[in-house]
Amino acid sequence: MKHELNLAVVGTGVVGQGVLHTWHERSYPIVGYDVNQSTIEALRAKGLACNHMDQLLDSTADMVFICISTPQSEVDGSIYMDHMRAGLKTLGPWLQRRIAQGHYPMIVMRSTMLPKLSEREIIPQLERHSGLKAGQDFGYAFMPEILRETDANQDEANIWQIVIGALDQRTGEMLAQMLGHVFGEEKEKFISIVPLAVAEASKIIVNTYNATIISYFNQMGLWLNSMGIDDQQAIDLAIRMCEGSLNPWYGTASGYPYGGKCLPKDVAAVLAMAQQQNITMPQLEATRRVNDMMVELAETNQIPKPIKGGFRRMSAAMLRQQALTVYEYYQTLTKPAHTMPVAARKTTPRFERTRVFVRYWRKALKQIFTPSGMEA
Repeated sequence: MKHELNLAVVGTGVVGQGVLHTWHERSYPIVGYDVNQSTIEALRAKGLACNHMDQLLDSTADMVFICISTPQSEVDGSIYMDHMRAGLKTLGPWLQRRIAQGHYPMIVMRSTMLPKLSEREIIPQLERHSGLKAGQDFGYAFMPEILRETDANQDEANIWQIVIGALDQRTGEMLAQMLGHVFGEEKEKFISIVPLAVAEASKIIVNTYNATIISYFNQMGLWLNSMGIDDQQAIDLAIRMCEGSLNPWYGTASGYPYGGKCLPKDVAAVLAMAQQQNITMPQLEATRRVNDMMVELAETNQIPKPIKGGFRRMSAAMLRQQALTVYEYYQTLTKPAHTMPVAARKTTPRFERTRVFVRYWRKALKQIFTPSGMEA
């Protein structure tokens, strides 16, 4: 079915190509815009519409997805915004023209934003270059991508969670309507419309959390290897035992330090053992420092004291159910890497694991959003 809403993508890197490919497959009229002629020609060769940014002014799009690269600055590690600023400057005249033609154009930011960056810089620049008011003359939303570089097209097509930070109601509702068919009748469980800054913050938490998890298990792996212990086997078993992996909400009630006997004792014991072995564990040391700081704040009544029995915990029955789901996913995830013959790996598309991943998380989220299994 051909859709009436015209779409455009500004910036056709990893994210932009994922967006362009997915919405093209969903039968939306969509055109990509870029400054790299070789990229434009490569996309055209794949049957995708793509033009140079110089032609953006003539676009009849109703909604533009901004997917402009925001690389890391080599000076201080901050986001390098020059490419983004150039793109926003080009979008200003386009907004003016579309409004003059009687339309309500909508801008949807897909590039990762630091919290409040839309409010502090992106929206003011769009308003300055167009002479218009965001949320009144044109719509604006931030919709974080959760794509992996190697599977961007498949991840965008099979997205497992949608967060829409909407400045105006019209743009938020339009995106939710466009994406509702992906989840069917249970779309309310997977699509969240929230304030702009909340959506921006959620994406930054995702990336820094993933980085923290990777570094944590690397740190534990180095420690276990130093003692001749099979680190991957220990880690894989820990994942199936740990409530923190089976219950994504575990420990996420911001403002509460961990207490009890086991967590403080075992963190201290591991650090003491590592020190005796002349092994540094900076991340675990930071974990204890942060918790000590939170305990001090609790003792001075600046934050709540630890809750006996924990918080946001699952019942044992629900944990067992989650453990079975994780085990099924684990079996599929590990086969290509450890047990499948090379010939078999070549016949198993990488995106099959992406589909398994999406099925697991959609199933898990359905269970997690059912409050009957959760303890206060």
